[in-house]
Amino acid sequence: MTDTEERSLPKPVFTDAEAGAKVFPDSDARRFNYFTPKKRKQSHYEDVTVEVQPDPRHYLSQGWLYGFSDGRGGYPLDWTVLKAWGSDRPEPERYPGSGGIEHNVGAWMHVDHGLGLYLFANANRRAPTNMHNNAISVNSMHRIRAAQDLALYNLTLTEEVPGFDGAAHLAAWSSDPAWQGVRETAERLTAIDDWCEAIFAANVVFEPLLGELFRSRLVQHAAPRNGDFVTPTIIGAAEYDYAERDLRYTTAMFELLTHDREFADHNKTILQQWLSAWVPRVITAARTLQPIWSQPDAKPPRFEDGLDAAKHRFRGILSDLALDAPKELAQ
Repeated sequence: MTDTEERSLPKPVFTDAEAGAKVFPDSDARRFNYFTPKKRKQSHYEDVTVEVQPDPRHYLSQGWLYGFSDGRGGYPLDWTVLKAWGSDRPEPERYPGSGGIEHNVGAWMHVDHGLGLYLFANANRRAPTNMHNNAISVNSMHRIRAAQDLALYNLTLTEEVPGFDGAAHLAAWSSDPAWQGVRETAERLTAIDDWCEAIFAANVVFEPLLGELFRSRLVQHAAPRNGDFVTPTIIGAAEYDYAERDLRYTTAMFELLTHDREFADHNKTILQQWLSAWVPRVITAARTLQPIWSQPDAKPPRFEDGLDAAKHRFRGILSDLALDAPKELAQ
């Protein structure tokens, strides 16, 4: 090769894969709450690198697992006289109810009380045999007892925990937009005239798609993650009553109707009509409740994942009853 020959070298080719070229959540954000980007918008490098070095309070929601004799938790910021922006901010205030518990768990007592007293107790009076009466009356007592448990728990927290608002559930139930879909659906359920439709709509549709969604997919996940191990015990008792007792008698009752040797087809047609009427109402109410999934400091699993699990559970119940999942379930 002579000195005059032109060398053939690979030339750089620029693609759209450079750091910062991708569109991702918060791409349009101008600033973070704990650092200011050098340029108008933070780079991908800043997103990744700075994010892993926040104030230790950035993610902490349950308090430190250990502390010192004077009550301070781990890594006190006063261990050095040097300060950074934000170090003078007060410690996040964590207490029972700070993550929405006083507002939302208390609101569920209105559901239990209303269905127990006005749906199941009423259906008990209308049912034709002692076999039905006994099962439905026990179901009624389960709901009323669950409401009383929440009411007593609310009173105890009001007396024992400074700053706990024992009346917050009233505002949630009467005016919080997130709860109005649940309220409307519960009130519609109590207005059903056909006692059999009332039991079916409450225990086959409302409970697995909304009741268990709230209790199991929200409260039972979010409370322990935020340091609350008492609320799940109370909510878990109501969950057990439904899953292990009330659903079992309901399944046995409707299995007889969907397998009747003379009227099975007639009964299935009616039940499918009830499904088409109630499933969209309940799912709409569930989606209206979605904003409270973002209230706890330590978040539960995603709402959509919880709803998918509830729908899967619901399909299993319908399969046991030889019924088809209605098309409205897809909404």
